[in-house]
Amino acid sequence: MSEELNNQLLLAVLEEYASPDPKIVGTIPRNGVNLSYVSHSEITRILITIDAGWSWEPIEWINGRPAIHIENGMATMWGKMTLLGKPMICVGSARADKGDYEKELIGDLLRNGSMRYGIALNLWSKQDNGGGGVSVQTITKSFPGATAVNVPAQPQQASNASVARPAAKQASAGNPVSEKQVFLINKLAKDNAIPDVPGFASRVVGRDIGSAKDMNSREASQVIDALMNPQPVAEIFADEEPF
Repeated sequence: MSEELNNQLLLAVLEEYASPDPKIVGTIPRNGVNLSYVSHSEITRILITIDAGWSWEPIEWINGRPAIHIENGMATMWGKMTLLGKPMICVGSARADKGDYEKELIGDLLRNGSMRYGIALNLWSKQDNGGGGVSVQTITKSFPGATAVNVPAQPQQASNASVARPAAKQASAGNPVSEKQVFLINKLAKDNAIPDVPGFASRVVGRDIGSAKDMNSREASQVIDALMNPQPVAEIFADEEPF
């Protein structure tokens, strides 16, 4: 995958997941204040949605187990998370007197690592700005600021964007479309107010597309390029008959 495409994917993660769905944001009392956080399971669900091949590993192993440092009653574990091919150093912390502190360490490490890709970043940035909503406590207090996202200018939406098409033909020979490409296509289409992704893709590649997953990798790259350099929707659907 090209560096430009990977950067677009990472920026799309920031824009899509910096503010998590309020339905998955929980609260936990801490020193008289209710802190906002996203659970271990929901963070894992988001990571799988973005990149089914994501991974994490501890920075150090001791006797076949992740190295855990305990000091002043706190357990700390450093690790490395990889999402969309980009590795990030992350850290988790938990009270060492808890019976299941190792599991809590992993959950906290995943939240910390996910934040570095922009996931639930706004919950953490409130802590930096002195706000009330923060993530569950971690050992690290300095977080990177959100990168500005240059979203392509939104074209005017065509009223007849939904196109009736025959059943999609099988994609031509080539590498199959990747989950990362499908994610980026749907995200860029949303940014450009294009509701009919298959219709848009069909016009770009010159054959009937039933869904983004029907394309091969080369066709998906063509669609991504078209979405990153958008024309007005009216031009794309110029040969459609008006109502």
